[in-house]
Amino acid sequence: MAHEQKGGSEAKSVDADAIFRIFTACAGDIATIIIDTRPHKEFKVSHICGAFCVRLSANGQVLADYSSSSYHIKWSQDCWWGRNVLVYGEAGLKKDNPVIAFMSRQGKCRNLHYYKDGFEAFSKAYPYLCTTSIKSICIKRYPSQILPGQLYLGDWEHAADNERLAEMGIKRILTIHNHPENLRPPPGIKHLRQQLPDIEDADISAYFSEAFDFIDEGRERKQPVLVHCGAGVSRSATLVMMYLMRRNAWSAARARAHVAERRSVVAINDGFYMTLCALEPQLGIAERSDPTATFGFRGADAPETQQIKVVLSEDAAGQKVPVRLLGQKEAAEAAEADKTGGGKRPREGGEGGDGAAAAKRSRPGEAPPAAGGPAYTLVFDVVKPEGLVGRLEAGPMRPSQRLLLGRQPGVCDVVLEHASISRQHAALSVDRAGAAFVSDLQSGHGTKVGDTWLKPNAPRQLTPGTVVSFGASTRTYKLVRVTKAE
Repeated sequence: MAHEQKGGSEAKSVDADAIFRIFTACAGDIATIIIDTRPHKEFKVSHICGAFCVRLSANGQVLADYSSSSYHIKWSQDCWWGRNVLVYGEAGLKKDNPVIAFMSRQGKCRNLHYYKDGFEAFSKAYPYLCTTSIKSICIKRYPSQILPGQLYLGDWEHAADNERLAEMGIKRILTIHNHPENLRPPPGIKHLRQQLPDIEDADISAYFSEAFDFIDEGRERKQPVLVHCGAGVSRSATLVMMYLMRRNAWSAARARAHVAERRSVVAINDGFYMTLCALEPQLGIAERSDPTATFGFRGADAPETQQIKVVLSEDAAGQKVPVRLLGQKEAAEAAEADKTGGGKRPREGGEGGDGAAAAKRSRPGEAPPAAGGPAYTLVFDVVKPEGLVGRLEAGPMRPSQRLLLGRQPGVCDVVLEHASISRQHAALSVDRAGAAFVSDLQSGHGTKVGDTWLKPNAPRQLTPGTVVSFGASTRTYKLVRVTKAE
């Protein structure tokens, strides 16, 4: 957002999603003045809800409104002072437009934005935000947009407004509330009900995996999701932050800042924020948040003051992925068996080479495939310069899970012991189609795919034959195959 500057306000270009977010403003947010610079006859045919039709006078001294509107905000020569302003018009709108240039020189706007793609482009993206009306009743209210076209956060009224749900194309609703059964979505909307009071010591982490799967399945299937509670302030906001943490490897602080920027009334209770902070190590997030950076909010349903005790559900970060390792001899036999369609079940193990030394760094592979979506098994040949030293099998793994690799026992699923390896170095994951990915977790010495060093927290797809290495270790991991679990 552009900030007010001495001697003028800099105009910044925004996209259609930013205009939509004007209609998600919460009570107490600074109002936005919307200005249409097109000819009045075009304005009358259709315009963005709540827009004024404004032109600069011939003498360049006055901005005149031709809309004859009856909005709550009345047009005057100072109505935009201290407010946000959005200017749009025909496609190709530039900063030198007379209205934009006048406001920029005057420097009275809090923020000055313009939409250069034109009204026609916006009306195609958001037809339900366009109207012929010039009355306040035409101005609509929508849930907060967290991820455009994918994830929205709101209150009970948003979830109960069937007209708005239809306009936005919402296909899934996640209700976390004392009485989630009281919401009755229209046919065609998948509804997940989670019952939990807004109290700081309530175990919201018990709902994390179910919520993540529900939201992420919506992302995969291009089904927009609305997450809500009573006021869209604490419980639902916590689930949305958790999703951003697990999907993007964000810290709790970063996820909270993003959600609060999109929905100003967000104030998750102190216990929920501490729970999100406690989730960071399980996700292998290097950037750690301060769990004491809370706001003294104990929850809307909180009883008398008591000490908060954070209890993190075992599957809050997703069920652990079974990991097994073949030693050198067994790996060679398995590779040979692959050629004839056979195979040998590997023993439990960690990262190392062959023999007992490898087995001691293991996570037992006894867990069954987690419910909620397809599961896949990833097989890697472990190779050193002298040749094959082992085979790593990870899975069954589903899209909501991540396999952590690094030096920290008890946290990492596969322990890598080279001195250049970070405590939580990298993560493996899959999507619902069975594509495999590796992500570097802001490691000190990097993660390499082929000849390319990865950017932190930027997943890179792996295909059979792709070679991955970590830090300065000479040990490499070559993806052999990805198979769907039965």
